Amino acid sequence: MDHSPAVAWIKDHEFRYRYINRAYEELFQATAEEVIGKIDHDLLPKDVADQTRANDAAVLRSGKATEIVEKVPGADGVMRHWLVKKFPFQGEGGEAWTGGMAFEITRHAEAQQQLKESQALYASLVNSIPMNVFRKDLEGGITFMSPAYLEKVGETEESIIGKTDFDLFPQELAEKYRSDDQRVLERNATVEFVEEFVDGDGERSFVQTMKTPVRDAAGEVIGIQGIFWDITDKKLADEALKQAHQRQEMHVQRTPLGVIEWDLAFRVADWNPAAESIFGHSRAEALGKHASFIVPEEAREHVDEIWNNLLASKGGLKSSNANLHKSGRLIQCEWHNTPLVTSEGEVVGVTSLVVDVTELKEAEAEKIRMQEKFQETQKLESLGILAGGIAHDFNNLLTGILGNASLAQMQLSSDSPVARYVRQIEEASTRAADLCSQMLAYSGKGRFVVKKIDLNKLIKDTTHLLKLSISKKARLKFDFTAKLPAIMADATQMRQIIMNLVINASEALGDRPGDILLKTGTQKVDKPFLELGRFEPEFKEGDYLTLEVSDTGCGMDEATKARVFDPFFTTKFTGRGLGLAAAQGIVRGHGGAVHVYSEPGAGTTFRLFLPFAEGEAEESRAEDSGVVPNAAGGVVLIVDDEDTVRSVAEEMLKMFGFEVETATDGVEGLRRFQEISDRVDLTLLDLTMPNMDGEEAFREIRKIRGDVPVLLMSGFNEQEAINRFAGLGLAGFIQKPFKAEELKVKIDAALSNRE
Repeated sequence: MDHSPAVAWIKDHEFRYRYINRAYEELFQATAEEVIGKIDHDLLPKDVADQTRANDAAVLRSGKATEIVEKVPGADGVMRHWLVKKFPFQGEGGEAWTGGMAFEITRHAEAQQQLKESQALYASLVNSIPMNVFRKDLEGGITFMSPAYLEKVGETEESIIGKTDFDLFPQELAEKYRSDDQRVLERNATVEFVEEFVDGDGERSFVQTMKTPVRDAAGEVIGIQGIFWDITDKKLADEALKQAHQRQEMHVQRTPLGVIEWDLAFRVADWNPAAESIFGHSRAEALGKHASFIVPEEAREHVDEIWNNLLASKGGLKSSNANLHKSGRLIQCEWHNTPLVTSEGEVVGVTSLVVDVTELKEAEAEKIRMQEKFQETQKLESLGILAGGIAHDFNNLLTGILGNASLAQMQLSSDSPVARYVRQIEEASTRAADLCSQMLAYSGKGRFVVKKIDLNKLIKDTTHLLKLSISKKARLKFDFTAKLPAIMADATQMRQIIMNLVINASEALGDRPGDILLKTGTQKVDKPFLELGRFEPEFKEGDYLTLEVSDTGCGMDEATKARVFDPFFTTKFTGRGLGLAAAQGIVRGHGGAVHVYSEPGAGTTFRLFLPFAEGEAEESRAEDSGVVPNAAGGVVLIVDDEDTVRSVAEEMLKMFGFEVETATDGVEGLRRFQEISDRVDLTLLDLTMPNMDGEEAFREIRKIRGDVPVLLMSGFNEQEAINRFAGLGLAGFIQKPFKAEELKVKIDAALSNRE
């Protein structure tokens, strides 16, 4: 016992020490004389002594040897772990005594050394623990297996000795074990392995194995010993975690979302392919960079504030920001930011998910623009229909008023006391007709007499009148493009537009000095320009002549600019608000468009776009105001649904010497024409009627008798009527309302031109 490296002792039935060996004396720095006769409570701390006393008592009660692990301090006061073998035996006088041997297992290497020195005690230790322990010789033959291992493989201690791994396990596992053994022997050191294991029931599992060379007393390697434990749950958990990481990495790499990780200094720690695509920077370029490299310069002063908010937000933050692409262009991004927090609650960074919503934002903005444009078009169309309908019906009423006044004027002597009242009625009716003309112009149904004109020349010819119409403090300037293409337009209507725009410009200057510039040119209108300008859908791409009327006046805010073309909208104390509305209608009627540029205090520019006409402009000729000689009498059929129009036209024609027949609509007119077709010299036909309109009635009349002249009358414009009757042999057109002398000129011209 004195030569054993194990600490050994004997205690009597009162648990007093009767013997200690040299190892005990050395460990506790105490001689046998100092220890013999004492109990553990005299030598050890109370809690340690209580535990050793309890363990000793348990051995005596069981009457069996027991191996336990105890914690006992040495002489230096350092607490050490000991593997203790305690056993009962009969002492002096027949009392039950206990003996014990202990091995320090505080350090694994020391425990191995002790096990080498005392094989018997080592075997006892191995047999007492639930670990799987084995030994093999150099040829792989098993020399020892712990009980736990024997139970796993379903063998007994007697049957296992001499067998190899090839006798116990599948071929591939046995080869793996043998290869691992050779590795341990070659390295002559302890090596750890993760190996697969199959027990006696065929159940597979994973084990962590630690193998080390076995040496004899001379230090020669004589085999391998090892210990292993089941790590199946850990292995499966590790594999599941690895697969989860792989899946996460795959998702990060393949997701269309930009995934960015930031460290605590707001530098890029990770940057996936989608982030490369969104911002244009490769992963290598982005790693380590501060977040400011994707922030527009004007917003960089707020980066630190943003970062502090992110770190403080335990639940994350969502934001929509303008960001900077590598190319320098701005992009719109949606950000979903989440702090990275450890299990202890420490923030170690931030993860951001990024979506490029630039196209979506642009599409939404475009949708809003299109909706506004559609609403504006609907509004203009509705107002145009309303204005045109009112003007048409009002023209029918004015035809009766102006016509009757004209008839009365023709029959009154110049010195009649009522003559001046009739003239006032005519003048008021004429002004009302002008108002209707403006309403028709707004609706695009105004009266146009179109021909190829030179816009530069038309403006120059109107200069004197323009100068008389503006403020004395306004300076009128011109900037004409030479050799301007001709346009197909109504010269009178063009003059009206120019006058309206110049007068508005002068009023915008007020009492202050300023400039009014008239500028002509050409422009190619493409799709992007159409989208920016918010033009009407009917306005198409192509080459256009442009007329700009600019002023340096007060300008307009967005609210005023949005309503500037609305009929009856005006910012003046007096006025009807039809000038610009009519101008827009006239331009629309010519196939063009108007655009307004204006800001408060920065003046206003109206730009007109008018389509080119083929060929050179026509020379203007003075209109013949003489009366065509009257054809001798005849029968005229009047077809109109308005009583006042039929009545006044009938009176005018009878005054001119015609026999008159009337009809209230197209159906009645066609029936009446069939009855007297051989007698009719001319038909005066309204364009818009119920049951059967003028166009259909005209076609049916021409089927019955193709040579009869048909004079069309309407409250709408001449150009529209001519277009609808093109090539059908229409004898002429008269605009409502009309005077007697105007009707006479039109009828005489129609009758004189028939074959």
